[in-house]
Amino acid sequence: MPGCLILEDGTCFNGTRFGSPTPLVGEIALYTAVVGWQEVLTDPAYAGKIVVFTYPHVGNYGVNHEDVESSQVTVKGIVVRDLARFHSNFRATGDFRSWVEEKGITGLNGLDTRAVMVHARDHGAGTCCIAGSPEEAQRAMRECGSPFNRNLVAEVQGICRAPGTRGGGDAEMGRGHALWHVHRGEGEIATPSPTAVGEGRGEGALNPVTRASAASRLSQRERELAGLSLDLAVLDLGGKYSLYRQFAELGCSLRFFPWDASAETIIASGPAGLLLPPGPGDPNRLGTVVTQVGRLLGKLPILGIGLGFQLLALALGARVSRLKLGRHGVNYPVRSTRGEPSLIAACHHSFAVEGSSLPPAATITYTHLNDGTPMGLEAAGLRAWGYQFHPSRDGDNRPSPLLARFVNTLRKEGEN
Repeated sequence: MPGCLILEDGTCFNGTRFGSPTPLVGEIALYTAVVGWQEVLTDPAYAGKIVVFTYPHVGNYGVNHEDVESSQVTVKGIVVRDLARFHSNFRATGDFRSWVEEKGITGLNGLDTRAVMVHARDHGAGTCCIAGSPEEAQRAMRECGSPFNRNLVAEVQGICRAPGTRGGGDAEMGRGHALWHVHRGEGEIATPSPTAVGEGRGEGALNPVTRASAASRLSQRERELAGLSLDLAVLDLGGKYSLYRQFAELGCSLRFFPWDASAETIIASGPAGLLLPPGPGDPNRLGTVVTQVGRLLGKLPILGIGLGFQLLALALGARVSRLKLGRHGVNYPVRSTRGEPSLIAACHHSFAVEGSSLPPAATITYTHLNDGTPMGLEAAGLRAWGYQFHPSRDGDNRPSPLLARFVNTLRKEGEN
């Protein structure tokens, strides 16, 4: 059926609608990568967003059981130029179109997504709506408002913790002694497995082949280190499976806490450090988290990534503001301020830390090459580090050197 995408300034783009006929309001996210559709649609960082895929062909390599980042689809909707009718890939277990319909995703097909990108580049991104007519869309946007006005972290609570966790006990993930736990208040429970798909495998779970290949990539020294399990507290802001797998491969035992857990609860569990993972929404609406992180500064080593980076900066006293366009893709240039190699990084955020507002205790370690905004920081005296981008595996498919550096720091502290 005919449908349209209406932007905040009233600009209309027409296409063919699929999914629910109910108007859909979200924050526009312009995803610039050529691949990664499953990852994006299941990444909690995209909660509340309508994703516009700027690459014209979407779905031509199908879907599989391994490329998901949480147990649920988190986006509000999608907009594509050409939703593929056929797929071809040796890893595919199904076609993208059927997967989208199965998951109940609403969106638009046949729309000029590059024109949307050009318009947003010139006028800025904001709230948008998928509806049957411009009048219906304008009415829906007035009634619903921006999803960024809500606490989106609370809405994605628990959907990305431990793939493969068994109810009532600990579950091994990855290899070595990487165990997954969940804390609720003062107690501890294990979450049930995510919904199984396809051949009875949990979405995002590592199969035996994946585990074996991961172990074969490790040096003997890395194997020895991985055998020394580190208890790492994780504040459940959203996160994603691919990040947690890297920590599991580095020999970390991950203990998950609710997004609003108190500093006392986290410290009482005796972790070696705290991870603030990526997540959705406006960090300025998470004052409770900022307060608790501030109380943990100097008491625990802290690593913040994505939304966690922004919350760490706020806890240090910095300001975080909305970007005109946002960054959603895999090819953003990031420059080291310390002479280390520059990076081409994946980013999924609509807000940025204002570098001039950082206190003297914090040093900027990475900047965005195009606009100079902070992409990394270090507060060595407080044992806190952060990255706005998402640390990726190295060329040999081993965990990110940046994550390994943090884990090795924790190990050295544990030895002292």
